[in-house]
Amino acid sequence: MSLGSKIRDHRTRLNLTQKDLADQLNVTAQAVSRWEQELVEPSVDTLKRMSQIFKTSLDEFLTNTYTKEEPVVQPIIQNITYESKRQLGVCETCNKVILEGEPIHRHRHGKNFQTILCDSCNSQKKSAYQQNQIKETRKNRFWGLFWGLLLSFPFFYYTFEGLIQGTYDGQMGVTGFLVAYSLLAFFFTFNAKNNFIHDFFWEVTSWGFVKMPGVIFSLDFDGLLFLIWAKLLFFFIGIGLAIVAGTLALILSLFLSTLVFPFALYNSFRHPEKTKFI
Repeated sequence: MSLGSKIRDHRTRLNLTQKDLADQLNVTAQAVSRWEQELVEPSVDTLKRMSQIFKTSLDEFLTNTYTKEEPVVQPIIQNITYESKRQLGVCETCNKVILEGEPIHRHRHGKNFQTILCDSCNSQKKSAYQQNQIKETRKNRFWGLFWGLLLSFPFFYYTFEGLIQGTYDGQMGVTGFLVAYSLLAFFFTFNAKNNFIHDFFWEVTSWGFVKMPGVIFSLDFDGLLFLIWAKLLFFFIGIGLAIVAGTLALILSLFLSTLVFPFALYNSFRHPEKTKFI
């Protein structure tokens, strides 16, 4: 008889549901179901605990011998330093039993769902996440510098050329270089996503997207004409508000990005883990 069949037979013999057995083993009912369907096998430690619950021998699970008669209860060798530890859960990646005193990591997904991982699997997951962050940082840094240099280069070039040829005075030269630097700083910080400029720009821009009030009209020609004109008016007002909010967001972001740019550039090389996935 297979291992899954033995577990199911003993469980039904004691009138236990899969959830009843799972609660005594500190695992999920899905884990018991997978054992009985022989999709995965429980660990030896779990089999020891089941042999205690079923009042049978461990050898019965580890060998092909099985009988439905009264089982011969063999003395169980107690391991004080191991068996006495309470089972906290089962790693949902490698199916390792996590005992009391061992690191256990719970990752919550939403309000009612969480993933349990052992220390090894959690380290692998953390390492994979950091590698993705480094990859994302390199991509963001490339596009930030690409667009920033592309759009600021004409201002740098013509300002420098104007100063050399004498067509620009000192004030115009400083203004030109500040505009070029602001463009470079804005496009880099906006694309880097390791600072607040990206969220700040879209937050201020969203101020211009307001819900227009409803229109009350009569069901006749004049009423329908009034409705059309009112909708067109609200449409252009909405566009105007969006343009004003977007312009305000751009001006503020251009100014703030000049201050944030050095830190964003430094963090993109030295602290890639600060990159946000958006």
